[in-house]
This record gives sequence, structure tokens and C-alpha cells, in this order.
Amino acid sequence: MDQFSVVKSEGIRIFLRALSQRAGDWRILDHWEGDLTAIGVIWKDHPERLAYISSWEQSDDSYFVELEKNAEDDAYEVEARVERCDLDHALELVVEHLQMS
Repeated sequence: MDQFSVVKSEGIRIFLRALSQRAGDWRILDHWEGDLTAIGVIWKDHPERLAYISSWEQSDDSYFVELEKNAEDDAYEVEARVERCDLDHALELVVEHLQMS
């Protein structure tokens, strides 16, 4: 799937473009297709780690970030949650989380 053809809010598309510039081996795992302000991403080599990013009820330059890890029952459990952060901090959190082994 072309990550830039997703039907999402401008804030999410800005995040995806910036993520592509910072790190290239991520994939969309979107459990929230109907939510235009949220998306999930995984790292190609670590699909057990998920980052959920939302721009819902955020200012133009802020994001909600939830970092999750696959649990034994194939559900994801939350490892960290940041209610509001700027684009650079969101990218830092997501890339670090997804690249963990």
C-alpha cells in the first residue's frame, strides 16, 4: 500500500511523510480505517510492535502517540502513551519504539 495514498487527515499524512524521511522500513497497520485522524504503523522487521498515532482533538502541530507490543493472546498491550507531543517528539518516540527488538 502506498502510504501517501491513504485517506487520512492532513496531520496524519504530514506525520507519514516525516516518518518516511526519518526511517524507511515501516508499514501501515491500520485498525482504524474509518478514523481519518488515526493510523497504526509497524516496523518491517518487528511487526510485534505497533505505534498508534492520532491527530484527533490536537492542535495543528501536535499528536497523541500510543506505543504497543503484541501480547501472548495476539492482542496489543500499551507500553507507553503520550497525550500531546509535537511532530519531532512523536517521530522520535515511534522510531525508537518500532526499532526495539
